[in-house]
Amino acid sequence: MLLLLEKKVSRCSIAVDFLPSSPPGYRTRAIKPIWMLNEQNNIDPYYEDAIDKYFEHSDNPEFNNITYPEYYRKYKITLNSSSKQIYWKDKSDRFVFKRKKEILVRFQHLTIKNAELFFYQQLLLKKPSRTETDLKNNHLTYRAAFQSFYPNEYNNAIQDIFQSTTLKKSLYLENYKNLIDNLLISTHQDIKIIIKQQLINLIPQTILISNNTILNTPKD
Repeated sequence: MLLLLEKKVSRCSIAVDFLPSSPPGYRTRAIKPIWMLNEQNNIDPYYEDAIDKYFEHSDNPEFNNITYPEYYRKYKITLNSSSKQIYWKDKSDRFVFKRKKEILVRFQHLTIKNAELFFYQQLLLKKPSRTETDLKNNHLTYRAAFQSFYPNEYNNAIQDIFQSTTLKKSLYLENYKNLIDNLLISTHQDIKIIIKQQLINLIPQTILISNNTILNTPKD
């Protein structure tokens, strides 16, 4: 409807940038043109994305302990310098300027049910890093790395899942018993007791699979 009326979908007083946050094997890559590959031997055939540029940020103390979102909120990366503004150079000789006004950064919405994609994103957003290896730090999975670096957040998530599962199980059993009672209201008392006991014995064992059960699954 907005497009039909030629209205803007959104209006904002500040710039917004959507940044990738997926592991290397899941990110979309743009291929460099053939002339560039012919002129420069032994180079990566793909353009660097925002994550690659973040890992190549300068060793200057200005960038110590800077996170991925913070880097793009506060700084602008260009290939050349056209102003007298103070700048730094990253490890690929790109110019990095500090923004006069911070921008908003947005990322793909992921939940725990996305498993490793979710934990990679959380590490990338929270943990200052310079390489992909820094995110895992010798752990076999991003889940294990997140649990190691942020144990409180991980344990809180586990506790929330446990409480949610317990509540769902209680509601399920209560509803089942209420259904039995409603079916037997008009039944003779002696038969009612017998049937009720039989039906209670037939209550199936509940297997509740939450979207967040990935936190409780074993490594295998």
